[in-house]
Amino acid sequence: MGLKQIGAMLLVAWSVLFNEAGAADKPVQIGFAGPLTGLSGASGVAMLKGAELAIEDINKQGIQIGGDRLVFSLLTQNDKSSPWIGVNAAGYFVKTGVVGVVGLFNSGVAIATSDVYSKADIAHFAVSGSRRFTQQGHRSAFRITPYDDQRAASLAEYAVKDMQWRRIAIVHDDSAFGKNYKDKFSKAALANGASILSTQEVGSSTFDFNQVLVRLKREEPQAIFLGALGEQTIAFARGIKRFGINAAVITAASVVDNSFIEAVGASRQPVVSIKPGAGIRNSKKQEVFERRYREKFSATPGGYSMFVYDEVQVLAAAIKQANSVEPKKITEALHSVTHVGLTGDIAFDAQGDLREPSFDLYQAKDGAWTIMKQIRLSGGR
Repeated sequence: MGLKQIGAMLLVAWSVLFNEAGAADKPVQIGFAGPLTGLSGASGVAMLKGAELAIEDINKQGIQIGGDRLVFSLLTQNDKSSPWIGVNAAGYFVKTGVVGVVGLFNSGVAIATSDVYSKADIAHFAVSGSRRFTQQGHRSAFRITPYDDQRAASLAEYAVKDMQWRRIAIVHDDSAFGKNYKDKFSKAALANGASILSTQEVGSSTFDFNQVLVRLKREEPQAIFLGALGEQTIAFARGIKRFGINAAVITAASVVDNSFIEAVGASRQPVVSIKPGAGIRNSKKQEVFERRYREKFSATPGGYSMFVYDEVQVLAAAIKQANSVEPKKITEALHSVTHVGLTGDIAFDAQGDLREPSFDLYQAKDGAWTIMKQIRLSGGR
């Protein structure tokens, strides 16, 4: 090898080293807003941990824009499931200049805060099931789970047509989530030929279902639909066992995880619940995520940990596609980005909902969850 060739190789090596050393670190903050305390606190903490794993992974990608290496971090706010606190948190995120917000959990909070984020062109993601969240005309609002209409229709069809449970009672909490899900499930169940024996409303923070259970015991339904959050669902399922009510429980909340089984214990009566996402179709990737999560946090992922992980990842994908950290450009990129996530293929329609939402329908009986049906909705319907 001649001196010229050696010199050229050294020049290339020096150039690479110089470029790496010359890439300045540019801090980029992603907001996380969710309930970290209170009734939904366990769900919020599990989502936050999913976001933390995603931040680790996107920082390993070494994303560069304009010669700067982006270093991502989370800015966290506890909205305590309160729309008022959520709006204040949204204002704080706008002032601090986050590039996007993930983790919005409660429907009321997601709907109330969306206007604040939209005016600042900040992309914001919710696992909220209320369809209204993406129907307000806010271009920067996105959701990577099916909305309540889609979930409720599938649950009702399964209960009435597949399982032949026609005598159904409904219990729901007084939150936007509970009321909306109750309306959608009731309409779909009636359309499929069910009889609604009764509809009872409870407070969104109650764990005392005794009066409700006394009436259900008397009515003897084949199935009971519960429109409430996961922690209330556990208390309700325990009450069903304690009162000896011979009826299946159909849950609005996604409670398909081991923590529900551990908390409620084995039961002869089935519990039916939906788990959004691709489920078995992405089982290998999900197994890796679950193992990492357990190793890092000494805990089992929550029902929405993977979804918030994917929210962070698709936000990063949009930043790369836009080649910018300007919120408006990121929002526009999200409307055309495609991303293969832990929870399935992610691409958004004009409203910010998934183009092809998917979910799996499970039954828990005798201490184990069993997948009963896989559902993929074409065109978001």
